[in-house]
Amino acid sequence: INVMKLDLPTICLVTSILFLIQAARAVDIDLNGSADVTYMSRLMDKGGKYYGDEAALLQSVHLNIGDTGLGITVAHRSALGGEFAAKERIDYKIGYGNTVFDGEAFQVNYGMGWVYHHHQNGGSVYPNYHEWELSLKFPKLLPGGWVPSYKIAAEHGIGDTIADADFWHQFAISKSFEFESIPAPIGFFADIAYRDGLGGINAWTHVTVGLDTQFEIIESLSLASAVYHQFSLSDELTDEDVTYAVVSLKYDF
Repeated sequence: INVMKLDLPTICLVTSILFLIQAARAVDIDLNGSADVTYMSRLMDKGGKYYGDEAALLQSVHLNIGDTGLGITVAHRSALGGEFAAKERIDYKIGYGNTVFDGEAFQVNYGMGWVYHHHQNGGSVYPNYHEWELSLKFPKLLPGGWVPSYKIAAEHGIGDTIADADFWHQFAISKSFEFESIPAPIGFFADIAYRDGLGGINAWTHVTVGLDTQFEIIESLSLASAVYHQFSLSDELTDEDVTYAVVSLKYDF
């Protein structure tokens, strides 16, 4: 990461994050979080192949501000091949999550966040932009451990407001399966996504199905892996189905 290329908004964000960390420590708020490194055979960004057919590496650090529900994440993504230096990206996210109607059949686990996406080499070709997120998960709504969820994201340019944003919608369902012969549960995931103006597309773009698992290597260190298959519903985004794998090493602190 070339520090000399960081722009003013990025410098302000980093300064704000450091300030929040120091403020939390000053009032004895416990800080915990995680750091991870993730390999993706394809980086699928809202259904699109962000680095074409090249694999990608993601590194991130996440901090929880005590039990307030507030969290800060800084993530870096880059391609492992090809000419994608201009699309190398750093994401700065401030989020909040909580639960309402806890223990009830209509319990909702929700999360919301703001993300600043910074292309340090993007110039005018890949400009920086804002993203707003809202996710809803309903862990007790369906029988049998099936968990439906919904996520909406809005993206807009630096000089624009959310009134100028383009939207993305994801409808998903997941379930965890346990087997006596396997030490860790196997998770099933499926979703369907709709683009409402994002990338100039107004269509149902893809369906994804996948399996994932995670197990602890040693205390605080875990390894997660997943395989997904994406069925294309719109040639405007991806004109072929894509199968990709994800492997992540995470350290909790």
